[in-house]
Amino acid sequence: MNIQKLKGKLAECDVTISAMADILGISYTAMHNKMHGRSQFTQGEMRTIAERLKLTNDEIMNIFFTDEVS
Repeated sequence: MNIQKLKGKLAECDVTISAMADILGISYTAMHNKMHGRSQFTQGEMRTIAERLKLTNDEIMNIFFTDEVS
């Protein structure tokens, strides 16, 4: 999980962490824990994030499938 890239895309799309948590139907705390690697995003959550932020396949891989937990 590359939190910095995800935060960058959220900011670029003018979506707050709290708003994304609402979109996913999870609490802010759950979203925070997922972003910091304490729990994992489900496939459905990743798909929703990718659609909402209009992520490319490369961005999906770089955000969700890296070892860079920041």
